[in-house]
Amino acid sequence: MEDEKSLIKRAKRQDEAAFRTLVERYIDAVERFIYQFGIPRSDIADMTQEVWVKVYQNIHRFKKGKFTTWLYPIALNTARDHHRKRKRERDKWNKYHHELVHRTHGPQNTDPVHESLLEMKETYRVPLILYYFHDHSYEEIGDILKLSQGTVKTRLHRGKEKLKHLIQEKEASDHG
Repeated sequence: MEDEKSLIKRAKRQDEAAFRTLVERYIDAVERFIYQFGIPRSDIADMTQEVWVKVYQNIHRFKKGKFTTWLYPIALNTARDHHRKRKRERDKWNKYHHELVHRTHGPQNTDPVHESLLEMKETYRVPLILYYFHDHSYEEIGDILKLSQGTVKTRLHRGKEKLKHLIQEKEASDHG
């Protein structure tokens, strides 16, 4: 298996096979991150493609470090842009969507962790997703989000507490 550094070097020279290998290596992580950020499943494929188009157009800007440390901010900003563009539409249709999901999937198929993460502020949600679901270190999360390691640790600690509280509330309301 070719190392990341040489793949990136080749991709910068417009080597499509190298770029395709990078996509294959990281597409699952990008899709998972976009989903965990709260993008509807129906939009994940389009959003993932948009991320990879941006990566392709900007790979020449990658300088050094881990590729994922450069890739995740692109995915994060793409997801943020998506949220901004669709805010009005989402607000308008939010009630309809919730009812549709409830009718088609029913309460037995809901994931309290995922639902609780989506209710959290981005400040806490993103570090939790990167740490627990994508196995990034404090340092890598700091690089991705442009935060100090101390801030990352604080947000993870507070985020865990908030997530625990939200899940307990959900479980209490489901059983009460």
